[in-house]
Amino acid sequence: METAVFSTNFMLASLPQDERSALAPLLKEVKIKIGTVLQEDGIEIEHIYFPISGMVSVLIATASGDLIETALIGKEGIVNSFAGVGVRKGFNRTIMQVSGAAYRVDVQAFTKVIQTLPMVRSRIDRYHAFLLVQSQQTAACNLLHTVDTRLCRWLSQVRDRVETNSFDLTQEFIAQMLGVSRPTVNLALSQLKAAKFIHTHRGGSK
Repeated sequence: METAVFSTNFMLASLPQDERSALAPLLKEVKIKIGTVLQEDGIEIEHIYFPISGMVSVLIATASGDLIETALIGKEGIVNSFAGVGVRKGFNRTIMQVSGAAYRVDVQAFTKVIQTLPMVRSRIDRYHAFLLVQSQQTAACNLLHTVDTRLCRWLSQVRDRVETNSFDLTQEFIAQMLGVSRPTVNLALSQLKAAKFIHTHRGGSK
């Protein structure tokens, strides 16, 4: 099991052998369907996830109830990592946006073992810094760039994580992630399609 675990998630793969051996027995592979909520605002977090396929969106709810994406997580990272360093309740919503799989570990068990695994803690701290930078970049792009430019960046991020040129994403979903209207997304997609950057089909794009 250990070889498979540490070759499919980049964070796990970067750990030294002794810390891999300590962490591996705690991990359970789970399949996660699209739409599965992995973290909810204000709810106690039970599990930490190391994705090995698919894509996870970190969402913030606005005062009107709309959800806007602030970060994407794939097999390069870890979901609910703040729980491992003492933050026990969610402060955003984290959803599986492209079906996939992950290695899941119980928060309490992970919290105990992390105290004896300095490189795991170091990797988590560095990943938190990465998530902060990603959120800051998203905020800057939302303020300064046109919707078609933001869409290009977002599609590129999705492609990096799902590792395929074809994926199903509805216009409604993309609009929600970018915080714009569906007609605005439709126009941006039409512009990218006319420039031959993408191809679209009913219910998705590639």
